[in-house]
Parts: sequence; C-alpha cells; structure tokens
Amino acid sequence: MLNRVANRFEGRNTTFAEFDANVSSVFGALEQSGAARIAYLGKNSDWAFELYIGAGRAGGVFAPINWRLAPREVAQIIETFEPDLLFVGPEFHDAVEENSGELPDYLGFVAMPVAHFKCPKTVDLVAQMPRNATGKLLKRELRKPYWEGRARQVN
Repeated sequence: MLNRVANRFEGRNTTFAEFDANVSSVFGALEQSGAARIAYLGKNSDWAFELYIGAGRAGGVFAPINWRLAPREVAQIIETFEPDLLFVGPEFHDAVEENSGELPDYLGFVAMPVAHFKCPKTVDLVAQMPRNATGKLLKRELRKPYWEGRARQVN
C-alpha cells in the first residue's frame, strides 16, 4: 500500500510513503520554527497539499492565497491573516521580491519548491538578513554560527 501512488501532479508521482515523509518534513520544520500560521501564494501543486496537511499535523493554520489577486490585495490578506511564514510558488518569486516593501517585516519567506534532498531538518528564522552596503546578501555571515569551532568550513 505504501508504494502505491498517492498523488499524480504534472508528471510527478508521489507514493503514500513519500507523501508521508514529505508531510513529516513540513511538520518537523514548522514545529521546530514555531510557525503556527502559514500562507501559500502559488498555483495548484502537490507541494501546497503537503503544506496543508503538514500544517494541520503541526496544529497550525494554512491559508492559500489566490494567485490571481493584485499585489495590494495579497498584502491586505497577509496583514489580516498575519502568517509567520509565506511559502511562494515558483511563478511568484519575482512578484514577492518586487513588492516585499508592502509586506510586514516579521514575515518569513520560503521559495517553493524545495528539492527533497534540500528539505531542512530545522528552520531558523533570522530577524534581519546580513547585507553589505549595496544590498547584497552576505551568505557567509548566515553560515558563520553553524561552522564555529570546526576545522574545515564550507562556504
């Protein structure tokens, strides 16, 4: 039964075992981060369904946002719902980046999809992203706490 296909979407087949593992990853990440309210801006996808079930398993609330709405309407929904994390489908990465000034500062963003081998075991929310004077993200500064005390570092 676990090896049977649970979901078919755009050429991707997900078995019941894979679905359960993906939902468990979402559950673990949400539980670890303390995010109780999550929103999803994107088109229909199997990932959104896994987010929905994972949020429910974590005791959280999932709010899908209609992708046809204008940026101001999306911002208004986010202000009303006050999610801890906004998951963004691949079609809307640029739109969210362009309109991030209208969104609350506390809001964390997760770009979808996340490859199965890149699924985090934990999610650390950072109050402010380290940037240089020109606004470039300093990834090395983000990695620094994880590599302290180790002889060899990966950058």
